[in-house]
Amino acid sequence: MNFNGVCDYINKKFPIRFKRTQKDAFAVYLSRLFTHCGYEEGDISIIKMNDSVENNNIIIGDLEKAEYIVTSHYDTPGKIGFLLAGAKYIGKALSWLVVFLLILALALTFVIVLTNNVPDLNYITKFLYCFGWLVALVVFGFVIPALCANKNNHNTSSGLFTVISMAEKIAADKELKDKVCFILFDNSEWGSLGASALVKWCKKKAYNLSNKKVICLEYLGNGEELTLCTSDKKNAVNLTLDELSSAFTEMDVQYSKLNSSTFFIGDNTQFKNSVMITKLSRSRLKTLYIPFLATNKDTVCDYDSLKELGAKLCNILAGKASADCE
Repeated sequence: MNFNGVCDYINKKFPIRFKRTQKDAFAVYLSRLFTHCGYEEGDISIIKMNDSVENNNIIIGDLEKAEYIVTSHYDTPGKIGFLLAGAKYIGKALSWLVVFLLILALALTFVIVLTNNVPDLNYITKFLYCFGWLVALVVFGFVIPALCANKNNHNTSSGLFTVISMAEKIAADKELKDKVCFILFDNSEWGSLGASALVKWCKKKAYNLSNKKVICLEYLGNGEELTLCTSDKKNAVNLTLDELSSAFTEMDVQYSKLNSSTFFIGDNTQFKNSVMITKLSRSRLKTLYIPFLATNKDTVCDYDSLKELGAKLCNILAGKASADCE
């Protein structure tokens, strides 16, 4: 498989997977692609898992038998607008705070101006004006842009690309194929809805996910700092984190750990023994952020680094952490 060519084709032919029709067409393409990688048609399922919304999750492999679940999402986000415009300078967390304070300041300024011009307003009316102005700012500043598809999604697609880079090697190894199941989530960009729907679907099917080791791949094509993110409590046992940390150390791979589900929420939050692998950058204040997240500037994706990481992960899952990754 020409990996670089496949990634370029996806970025050109399927740059936006936002509407249902766009995602469904892309899901059909992905099922054919994984067949080309060596999987049988019976190994690939596009399953509708209705929860709060319709989720068409793609499962490649045997979910019941697998020891490892490797996931990414195949949808793309709406626009996030100016919300993270300052992330490069102050980090993601502070960007949220600054925008919140800015909106609050604008609302209060509106009420103060209104009070000076209409001094007879009572407190309840002032509160209603302030609340209404806040709602209007949120709707026009965040909600409406979020309903418009983001145009460029190169780094957004990098987790999916990493999964694709692993597929041929895993499909060619019968033992490894039995150990690993890929899941591509729908509606991840709306708050892990696809992953949440999968957990509920598995519960109805009586599939036990608690003993699975889950690796979620997100935003790996840009950024400088390979990071293992968990949502567990600081001292909680996480078998996936322990295994990846040990393997990366043995491979002499530089990485950081982040225990946070507040500002880097991923599909991993839906699973017990799970880790989100991502690449983050440091702002000028040395706080973390994902470069150009959900903006039209998301045009950079390092394919070579994705192939290298995919090969390392294949070796780790095969129990050969020190093996040659080529």
